[in-house]
This record gives sequence, C-alpha cells and structure tokens, in this order.
Amino acid sequence: MQGIIDESAATAQCAARTALRQLLGGYTRQQPKQIRLRILTRGKPVLATTTETLSFNLSHSGDWALMGFARFAEVGVDLERQRAIDNRERIARRVMGTKELQILAADGFSQPLFTRMWTRFEACQKCLGLGIFGPKAEEKELGVATFSTGARLIGSVAWHAPDIEPKMRYFTLAR
Repeated sequence: MQGIIDESAATAQCAARTALRQLLGGYTRQQPKQIRLRILTRGKPVLATTTETLSFNLSHSGDWALMGFARFAEVGVDLERQRAIDNRERIARRVMGTKELQILAADGFSQPLFTRMWTRFEACQKCLGLGIFGPKAEEKELGVATFSTGARLIGSVAWHAPDIEPKMRYFTLAR
C-alpha cells in the first residue's frame, strides 16, 4: 500500500522535533542527540531519565509549533489552525464533558468557539497524559491559558499547578 506524504507537513514536524530536542538539551545540559524519550501508555512523551524534573509537550499545526516546558509541574499544549470542520458537534459529543457541550451548543457549535475549546480540552488531556479518549481531565484542577495569533492559530497551555501563574514567553524560529 502506498501512502501520500505531505512533504511540507513532514518537514515542519521534523523541524519542530529538532527544535524540541535542542531546547530539551538546553534544559538538561545534554547534547540534543543524547536526549532519550519514552512514551507513556496514552502517548505522552517524557524524558527517559528519572533524575530530571522537567515536563514538556509539543503540538504543531501546519508550519507552526507550540512547545511547553515546566519544572515541578506537568504541562500540556495544543495548537490548531482555524479551519472548517464539518462534524464539530459529533466530535465534541464523543470526547468533551457536559459543561463544554452546553457551552458549545449554546453557540451552535461555531467553528471559532469549537477550536478554542478543543485546544483547551486537548492541552488538559495531554498535561495529565490521559489521551483524547481517556478519562476526562477536570479543568478546575489545572491552570489553563488560551491565546490566538494573527496567523489564525489558537493555542492552549495547561499546567498541573493551578495556584501557580507561570511565566510565559514565546519566540519565533525562522527558516
């Protein structure tokens, strides 16, 4: 069976993972090629070493990537482009909780609100390593920040220390 490979997406994924390894190397004082990762049962990547107290997460959408790093707290991120999704209501009913469904239904499952709530949902699930179809994270147990950019992107960062307000910094890597 042959598959179609989107070279642009593959290049962006490779660039994001390379940048992730470089940043992890800086945080752990290791060469990027020495970084060893393992994947937990529901897909969350973690450092394979047990001596580091560094949580990290990566999300990408098109040519854009979002990474989160935290010491002494778990972190999850999600980044999505605003795009047409025809089955928003079905997707939401399959994975989101009652509160989220009520908010979305009141707005007619509009695309902008759906994307915003999806990034929050996915960042929370990734933060706790629950996976999309795993038990639902309780947002009240987490700190969550959502933002949008001029590039029609919406991102969310979730951290498992709701009483802490993290320092958030961002930068752009140019090709």
